[in-house]
Amino acid sequence: MRKILTLAIISLLLISTFSIIAPQVKAESSGETIKVAVLNNPGYWMWGEAFAGMWHNDYLGVIEEWADIDFQFSTITPAEIKAGKLDNYQVLILIDNSPDYDWGIYTGAGKYVRDWWEKGGGLIVLDSSIGFLIHWGILPSKTPTVDIRDVYGHGDGYVWCYNCWERVKITRSHPITEGYTIDTVYSIVQLNTLNQETGEESGSWDDACYMISALPSPEIVLATNARGVHYGYGLEHPDEAVVVAYEPLTGGRVVFITCDNVRDVTLNRMYKNAVRWVAQRIVVEEWSFAIITDLHIGFGYPDYGPEGFDECKTLDDSSILRLCQDYYLTDRLTKIVEWINNNPKIHFVVVLGDISDTAEYSEFLKAREILNGLKVPYIPVIGNHDVWPFTQEPDQESLMALILDSLDPYIPVWVPEPCNPLHFNPDVKEEEEYVADSANGQFYFNEIFWEKNDVNIQKIRALFGDSFKRQFTKFHIMADTGNLGMLHNYVFIYKGIKFVVLDCNARAIHTAGAQLFTETKVWLKENLKENERTILFAHHPIMFSASPKVSPPFTEIQCFSLSDIDAIRSIIDESKAKVLACFGGHTHGNFVAAPEYDFAKEIYEEIEIPKIGKKKFEWGLGASNKLNTDIVITEAVCRESIRWWKWSIPELPLRTVTGDCIRIITVRGEKVDYARLENVKGTEPSNLPPISYFTYRPKDTRNKKFTAFPYDPDGYPEECEYLWDFGGGVPKTDKTKRSVRVEYLRKGDYTTTLMIKDGDGEISKLFSRTVTVRSRFEIKLWPGGWFDPDLIVIDPEGFVLTKDVGEVPGMSYIEELDINGDGEPDDIVAIWEVKIGDYLITVIPEPNVSLTDTYTLGLWADDIINIIAENVQICNIPTKPYIVRSTETEVIPIIPATVDFDPDTLNVKNKGKWVTVYIELPVGHGYNVSVINLTSVMLNGQVQVEAKPIDIGDYDGDGIPDLMVKFSRVTVQAILQFGDQVEITISGKLIDGRLFEGKDAIRVILPP
Repeated sequence: MRKILTLAIISLLLISTFSIIAPQVKAESSGETIKVAVLNNPGYWMWGEAFAGMWHNDYLGVIEEWADIDFQFSTITPAEIKAGKLDNYQVLILIDNSPDYDWGIYTGAGKYVRDWWEKGGGLIVLDSSIGFLIHWGILPSKTPTVDIRDVYGHGDGYVWCYNCWERVKITRSHPITEGYTIDTVYSIVQLNTLNQETGEESGSWDDACYMISALPSPEIVLATNARGVHYGYGLEHPDEAVVVAYEPLTGGRVVFITCDNVRDVTLNRMYKNAVRWVAQRIVVEEWSFAIITDLHIGFGYPDYGPEGFDECKTLDDSSILRLCQDYYLTDRLTKIVEWINNNPKIHFVVVLGDISDTAEYSEFLKAREILNGLKVPYIPVIGNHDVWPFTQEPDQESLMALILDSLDPYIPVWVPEPCNPLHFNPDVKEEEEYVADSANGQFYFNEIFWEKNDVNIQKIRALFGDSFKRQFTKFHIMADTGNLGMLHNYVFIYKGIKFVVLDCNARAIHTAGAQLFTETKVWLKENLKENERTILFAHHPIMFSASPKVSPPFTEIQCFSLSDIDAIRSIIDESKAKVLACFGGHTHGNFVAAPEYDFAKEIYEEIEIPKIGKKKFEWGLGASNKLNTDIVITEAVCRESIRWWKWSIPELPLRTVTGDCIRIITVRGEKVDYARLENVKGTEPSNLPPISYFTYRPKDTRNKKFTAFPYDPDGYPEECEYLWDFGGGVPKTDKTKRSVRVEYLRKGDYTTTLMIKDGDGEISKLFSRTVTVRSRFEIKLWPGGWFDPDLIVIDPEGFVLTKDVGEVPGMSYIEELDINGDGEPDDIVAIWEVKIGDYLITVIPEPNVSLTDTYTLGLWADDIINIIAENVQICNIPTKPYIVRSTETEVIPIIPATVDFDPDTLNVKNKGKWVTVYIELPVGHGYNVSVINLTSVMLNGQVQVEAKPIDIGDYDGDGIPDLMVKFSRVTVQAILQFGDQVEITISGKLIDGRLFEGKDAIRVILPP
């Protein structure tokens, strides 16, 4: 505490030094009564709650000293605030107190104050009530991540501090400083400390000051601390703001005044000016627009509408529409249009791409017919599915099915299953006539949504006027491809916000990815201006693949390339535009990626696809947001079309759980709120496409898993009945379920059929496929780790497979696939015809590797993955080969043990009690001889180990622990033949059930 000084002495000193006369207050009425609430809450905020202690609660001083003909004062308590009584007032005054705490007890009233302020309520906050402003984000600081005690605690903080400031310098002309002279210093009287026990004053209070350097803008500072000496420290603080007036674009006005002496004569006029200023409510219009995306009209039909994708060549639009099927997706879109029409606060709709499923003319036409039912204009954005037209025969495979068929024999990794045959892709068309010879979808899009769409264009012009512009209205030669094209880039301005639509859909036939075209880049540069509030739209989220291991086409499938993202970010940064948000679709899900969001799932494969060639894929989503704004992704209207992402869990619903496919964006000034999601669940009829499907893994052997895809609009497969015929296969699980395991006893071709009955009794057409059954099972071995070692594999018949040999009967050595994503092909041994017996695998390190480099060896057999060795250092490669044992029913990895039989020469005439065996397990593999199950240890599969003696030590002195066990000498001698190289096999289990085995050779003699 400072030394006690009387108020009289302070006043005399200051007045004699500066000769300042307090401003006079005129009692003139503005003709309008301002209702003011003064918080009456004598409690203080407890230490530890991130706030300083608060003591002053002089609400009577406000009522008595701030009296004015225009003001109507009332007190209000935290309980009354929570009861909604604050809505009756224009202004709330906090005098060194808070609505949040009452003597350390949390009241919860602060949230109500913030909500009231967001609606335009005015706040006047004195002294330590500054903590309330910062805590609720009402007056944010530039440094929100500093230590909380520095921000809110008592002391010299980065955002505010305590100080004694008997002098105030007016620095800016403002309605609040009316009557005061700029650059003039005024004296004020602070409150003194009152001893609660004696009633005596014991020193001057120190008041809270905002640090100017921490405020959003120095322009909001009206007065500074002219004394500049920090209480208790003697530090100079030239950037202390003592009067702050903040007028946000959203929310009410806010005034902060350091002094909480509400009876000070010098500040009386300033207090009253503050009441009048904050009482003027800021009314910012609140309005909304909607986003829907990924309609995929035509999904479920191999050929939607009339025959072919270019129906306009032979039929007029009305004839085509008569042949377009109404089904659950068209019904769903109709219901969405009705929902939007019943919500008048929605001013327009952005349809964010993939309006069609396969870019058929009929699909666009049907979508337009439904969308034109909107009362408000809609902005059609082109998506990757809208670019290249095609149709598909109903018995053709999907791209994912071909991937799985090609993957299974080669790549022992976890892959998505089941796949959806209707996730069509032009890559897999077997007949040329079913695929367009160019990206004609972009021209159909232009014709249907722009050239022949006066209904919507008139709405667009009526709402956006001449601000709506398209970069191209005619076909043009694209700079990056040299081909005739039609980029659909737009811009329009509404309510002071510029909306920029980007066409970044690659025009190549074999990609679904994003590409930043030269023309689109120019469009973005031309339309981003300094300080303009801007919202960006693109079908693909403006993100890039998070892992440098991934190369195109994956970076094109889900996101942009890194170079394209860098270009977009540079354009935005250089323009200095205020980009409020970027909206995208494409990935079928509701998600918000904040700046610096980063996620990658590191499972990458390069796959040889029949008739297509090599492609590189990532199983999972990897993406990063490198922009300084949120990337907002919205769920697809056709959520069913992403079902193959359901990763081996066929029991999951065929669509996302919520179905929230309408995103409502509410705009209020610069605040953009996109959290609201809506849906039309419960309004969809069971109006199905004509065919249901099933998938299976063709390269599975005798045990196959079949999974059905019912086209139930509710998306829940348990509501359907499945009528399977497996053509001689024996179901091993319930054959009435969607997913069934089936066993085939012999190789051959079998015909499997399926019909599906939905919840309303409607039955799909018969779907039939030929199922090829191969040998019992297959084995795949693959190495990996920091380096890719070579493998030597010896099969049970003695055939030796190496990289140089390449192929022997029943086995192949493959070097074409990059399993670990290091950019180099890995080694895989694929065993097609599995033989009964042991496969011996030896790991051979490549030249010039370090002894500390690591490798991993895995086994995939009959859909079961076993890791034989994981992250093992080169120096710990076992001296014995790894063992994979094939039996009639299973494939088992065996831990290669090193065993030493003692004695080396066994004299059967010797009458000793025991023979001794020492067992070592491979070092560096995570094994330990202490976890061997002793009761499982056998010699040659016939002699069981003795219960004791046993011991763990290092018998051979090689630094590797070994287990010493004993066997009955008599029993062992009884089963062995005489000879110089008699094989001894020691086998057993670890306590977790894993098998180990090792061999030794001894001499067995019978002396004369």
